[in-house]
Amino acid sequence: MTREYNKKDLSERWNEDILGERIQRDMYSTFLIGNTVDTLDAVDVDLCNGQWQNFVALHHQEVARLEQHSNKQMRWYVA
Repeated sequence: MTREYNKKDLSERWNEDILGERIQRDMYSTFLIGNTVDTLDAVDVDLCNGQWQNFVALHHQEVARLEQHSNKQMRWYVA
């Protein structure tokens, strides 16, 4: 979203501030992979911008579900 790349250590599980949102690292990686250009060698920034609000809503929904249930297995939504 900011066109910056900041590598995280494996112990860092959260991106603390992506456009004001706290986003889980693996979910964010999946979002980026799902929004690549056709050649799969770069992120499509315009596509990311168009999908961002939906991703954030689904992300927060899934995090809330995980916090409330004993089954901590993540679900992924295709939207």
